[in-house]
Amino acid sequence: SPVIYAACLYFYFVKLKLAGSLGGVLIGQLAITFPFGLIVFTSYWNHHLKNLEELVATLGGNPLQTLWRVLVPVSRGILLVVFFQVFLISWFEYGLTSFLGVGKVQTLTIKVYQYLYEGNIYFSALAACLLILPPTVLFWVNKRFIFRSLA
Repeated sequence: SPVIYAACLYFYFVKLKLAGSLGGVLIGQLAITFPFGLIVFTSYWNHHLKNLEELVATLGGNPLQTLWRVLVPVSRGILLVVFFQVFLISWFEYGLTSFLGVGKVQTLTIKVYQYLYEGNIYFSALAACLLILPPTVLFWVNKRFIFRSLA
């Protein structure tokens, strides 16, 4: 649970004076989303990509060329999947943000719950629509432009 994880991190964030700051929330978000991206990438970076990297080195390519001209174009699909996954996890995260932000860091997700607790259904509905808008736009861009070019 992100809240339990945030409670464990909170002691260290207080000592480092990161609790209640935007930087602390960003570090907390990174700490919770990084493993999800890592899990996806560990199954993707296999012997095929290692052999491709060695092939480029055999043909005289330097490591920077290998990265930007071979590995990134080949891996564009998985990079986008990981970006979307990590973005959605972070975008809808409520527990970790509210715990580490100590009420000082206001995100749209926090505002939706705040409006719900206040009983303001109109602002809640508006904030919920705004909360869904960026993921919807990303999915549309993903379907319209990115996966069309990959197919």
